[in-house]
Amino acid sequence: MLKENSPITYSFAFSNHSEVLPSLHILFTKLSLYGIDSDHKMYSLDNFDDSNYATISTDTRLSIGLLASATDTKPPPTKRNAIKDYTITLPQFPDKTNDDEFCLFTVLDNTVTKPGRRKLFDWIQAPLKNLAIIKARQEMVALFSENSDLVEQIQRLLKTNCPDLARTGLKIQSSQIRYLLKNLHSAKVGLAVLPTLLETIEDSGLSELVENQTFKSQISGPLATLSTDIEGFIKLVDNAVDFEHFLLTREYRVAASASETLKEIKKEEDEVKRKIENYFRQIKEENFAGIDKKLLKAVITLKYEETTVTIRVTKKARTQYSKQLSSFTEISSKNAEHLYTTSALSNLSSRWQELQESYTETSESMLLELKQLSTDYSDILFSVSDILSELDCILSLAKVVINSSGNYVLPKLSDSPETTFNISQARHPVLDNISNDVIPNDIRFDNTRMIIITGPNMGGKSTYIKMVALLSVMAQIGSFIPADDCQSMPLVDKILARIGANDQPQYGVSTFMSEMMETSNILRQSTKNSLVIIDELGRGTSTYDGFGLACAVASELVERQTFCLQATHFHEMSRLENDFPGKVKNYRVGVFEENENVTFTYQLEAGVSKGSYGINCAKLAGIPDDVVKNASRYADQLENISQSILELEPSTIEKMKAIVDSEISDEEKKIKILTSLNEHQKALFIS
Repeated sequence: MLKENSPITYSFAFSNHSEVLPSLHILFTKLSLYGIDSDHKMYSLDNFDDSNYATISTDTRLSIGLLASATDTKPPPTKRNAIKDYTITLPQFPDKTNDDEFCLFTVLDNTVTKPGRRKLFDWIQAPLKNLAIIKARQEMVALFSENSDLVEQIQRLLKTNCPDLARTGLKIQSSQIRYLLKNLHSAKVGLAVLPTLLETIEDSGLSELVENQTFKSQISGPLATLSTDIEGFIKLVDNAVDFEHFLLTREYRVAASASETLKEIKKEEDEVKRKIENYFRQIKEENFAGIDKKLLKAVITLKYEETTVTIRVTKKARTQYSKQLSSFTEISSKNAEHLYTTSALSNLSSRWQELQESYTETSESMLLELKQLSTDYSDILFSVSDILSELDCILSLAKVVINSSGNYVLPKLSDSPETTFNISQARHPVLDNISNDVIPNDIRFDNTRMIIITGPNMGGKSTYIKMVALLSVMAQIGSFIPADDCQSMPLVDKILARIGANDQPQYGVSTFMSEMMETSNILRQSTKNSLVIIDELGRGTSTYDGFGLACAVASELVERQTFCLQATHFHEMSRLENDFPGKVKNYRVGVFEENENVTFTYQLEAGVSKGSYGINCAKLAGIPDDVVKNASRYADQLENISQSILELEPSTIEKMKAIVDSEISDEEKKIKILTSLNEHQKALFIS
């Protein structure tokens, strides 16, 4: 695993370092990371143990609605992030304001810090399969979900006082020396909030939380352990940064206490500053006599910068006191302010600039020493950032429960081989966040491992199977799930999906080939502990081939005892319930029929659907009536032909094939007729 020395990691499937080094050479060359002095010690090579995490492929993340469909198409935000996820394109965070990017991540994301958001983004892409860690998270989420006021207090502290410590630590290591003091100040502000944070939790009176072993071992304990180093860092920054100068000029510089030379420069600088302020007081008394001093103090002020000192006048005051300002020289005009000077002030300003330049030049060597000292504290910043981001994620999941208008329950996960899905009145988490009218459904495999769902288009089949996958992700990151009750859920090692149509013509991959590649990936990777969801497998080819593939794949997954939900319009697949008694269950989505009108109930019920209601759906979509009527006529004709074929005895078809083979000499014609007869036999088999 290549690790940027911050909480951000880039993982690659290498078994030993001899494989890693040539690959990293290519990677670093491609990204032009060589020859950058500031990148020294930014990366380290560590072993990565993925045994604690469930696998979800990139295609699955998008197809089940884990991430937004647009996330993989955006350019990477920075060059360094470009090496994540094996490609030059890094999935970016969905935009909460964009309905097109509404997904599980945006539903769960109530984080208030950037490191917290990054961590949650990682959590949902790699759910846990370590039951002990999951239960530890569940404990903390449950405790905070019952204390909304404390959640608000902590989030307010983190949001207003805690910068991105991980990025700041990285900047301290890598940024140009002139930004060092700014980054140190930013880090100090973030670390200074920790005592207040811990006091807020201690003073909450929630002994269950304060004394909770998980909270102590993962949050409060580690922060207490780091407290000595944190105090040392804050002391270093306080001694190193001239905060008085920053308040005056908004510019950072080394504190004068760092050397005797700086003290001398600072002494002369203070004298120049005293003269400037005396002069400014004098010209205000001479030019603005009789005007309220409190009013003048707000609209006419001195503006100190590194290179100059000027008189700042607001836009309104410039108009109001134009006569008094006539003896001043205007040197700059902006929308909100106008800057003036005089000959005397200009002379004093020149001396001010000389002293600033001398101070900067003298402090350069001290900045280099300070950079070395502060770099040693970077690991502290990364550790604190990791702890606070963990807390931010826990609070985020707790707020999902707090803000929900419906029931959320803690799932009972188990790694026992006998555990199955047993959830009452579950709701799709993304839809549940949008509407209060989501139809809930039970999820019960009982003793089976395969559920085949038939029913109309737009009836809710795809939504149901995606819901099962999303609830598994939520459960395995430690979250509550939207349901009335959850008696049991299995820990899954992989979530694999074959959903939707997608071609890649630039690579010569058709829609059906893409479908087959995804299916091949499922068969290569799925195990007894995997969750597989399949939607409309086989629709990209002929009915017979598609049906054959769908049945064969389903049969293989049944034999593996993989948890699988397969939505299909091949109603004949329902025969698998008889072929694998006790291992396959048939369900359908409910339909209420009245005359020629249909109403979808979106409720899952036992049994096989009578049809797909495609023509009814076309009518609902606004297809012209004459087209709908023609569609019904063609469908009836095909059904009649199919019925006539089915009435042929198998022996009759065999006799016909023998006659064709012996009597017809034209090979091309013979092949066509024999192929047609073989198709008839397939239709007979399907029936």
